[in-house]
Amino acid sequence: MPILLIATWIYLPRLANPCLAVPGDSVVVIYGSGQPDPVSCRLEGRFATCDLGWATGIAVDTLWRAVFTVPVAAEGGIYDLIISTPEGADTQPNAVMIYPSWRDTLVFLQLSDIHIGNTAQELLRFQQAVIEANTIYPDFIVITGDIVEAGEVAESPTWYGQFLGASSGLMIPVFTVPGNHDYSPLTQMFNYPALINPELNYVFTYADWFLMLGMTSGPIDPDSSNARCWGLSPEQIAWADSVLNAHPGFTQKLAMLHGPIIDYDGSDRSNTHGRDEFINLSLNHGLSLILHGHTHHNRFFLSDSTWVQGDVAEYPATPYFLQELSTCKPSRDTLGYRRVEITRDTIISFLEDQDRNGLPDGLGSLLLWNLRVDYAYNLDSSACVITIDNNSPRTFYSGRAWPAMNPAYEYDVLGPGHILRAGPDGFMEVMVDSIRSDDTTFIYISPRVSVSEDKAGALGLVFTGKALRAFPGKGLSAKLSLYDSAGRLISVLRDGVWDEPEEFALGFLKAGAYLAALDAGSFKKRIVFVNR
Repeated sequence: MPILLIATWIYLPRLANPCLAVPGDSVVVIYGSGQPDPVSCRLEGRFATCDLGWATGIAVDTLWRAVFTVPVAAEGGIYDLIISTPEGADTQPNAVMIYPSWRDTLVFLQLSDIHIGNTAQELLRFQQAVIEANTIYPDFIVITGDIVEAGEVAESPTWYGQFLGASSGLMIPVFTVPGNHDYSPLTQMFNYPALINPELNYVFTYADWFLMLGMTSGPIDPDSSNARCWGLSPEQIAWADSVLNAHPGFTQKLAMLHGPIIDYDGSDRSNTHGRDEFINLSLNHGLSLILHGHTHHNRFFLSDSTWVQGDVAEYPATPYFLQELSTCKPSRDTLGYRRVEITRDTIISFLEDQDRNGLPDGLGSLLLWNLRVDYAYNLDSSACVITIDNNSPRTFYSGRAWPAMNPAYEYDVLGPGHILRAGPDGFMEVMVDSIRSDDTTFIYISPRVSVSEDKAGALGLVFTGKALRAFPGKGLSAKLSLYDSAGRLISVLRDGVWDEPEEFALGFLKAGAYLAALDAGSFKKRIVFVNR
């Protein structure tokens, strides 16, 4: 248990081990305090806040436990958790996820082997992974270890802080387990449990049908060769057995740990302890997927150690033992992550189109940088063009975009999406209906314009319904350009010095969505309009 030098502090939930809930559910907070009662709890998100009221703590060993209820009117989304006692207050970012309701199908991403601190590039790549995850918008993320390059050196707290800083930009919850690098160069960990996740073995559930075991596979076994993790102790196996026995009705039971239970015999990096015991456990309790990292390869094994390679016409019985690429530290320049879609009764997918990736290490993974997102704003952030280039083999449905707009306006969206909500600071959640494979998706956000309130002589750029009215200012040199919905230049309507407002008839345009851009040095204006 970590020792923290603050008066009141949150043990759980926290960013790397959050609480999943729906309105009406309980949020259990474990905390430390010298004056534990009364304790209040508040949730703060980008779009809403939620006061959970006051409670009385119950002693649990040296900590305290308080139970709060999510109001039935609470908005969905990721929230920071804030508690207050007479002694002080503490905040855990992204510690509570409220779903509108539980669903019978969920999607999650598996990232692995982040290795922040190896070079400066790993942090930049993880920041890119955060952008991609926020765009795909799964139900949650799991990270199977090696958060930093070395967890027990002088730089480790800084590297873990960089991980937390980047992760706090996630709009979905994330769960982590440690890897052998989080122990390195020691055989015991102190920084990871103190700064990231105090629970080295834990379980989380989604609704009444999905369960995930999170377990540590320890440091590198000093008595082994080939960089094999120590593995699982008899106590860990007994703990997992008791957890699974306590959830007999759950139809989908999974596990995640860094070191692989099963690996390729020619370059075996499987754990040295607990292998057979865990395989038997998975068979006895009907586990479906066991997720690993460590090898920086995407590999798929059956419980009898068969290595499944190539396209599979008909999948054999579970459990499946899956290894994943490093998301951020290159192995033959291949970086990626896994997307899993699962229902109460069926594993819908956990592999991508293998013919498309074409890289031996990348078979079945979504490759990092194949989903690129750009937000292009005008000067006052009252207009934005969102460009999503999807070079992956998968079309993503019900994705998200997250523009930060000028809060002084109301907005319309053109393109395959719509605004779900906006915060008081202008930060928006935009539903993107589909992000097509091998295609570029454009979303245009612009202010709603009331033509009756527009002043004919005002500076700016306005679509009147039949024409464009533009004026950058008297004596200014400016260019007015017109683009189609794919971003292709159609026409330069005017390029020169302006003395007064001008209107440009648009009868030559076909029906559709267009972008008009007025550029005059430091003055820039973009609007999106629909010509009918």
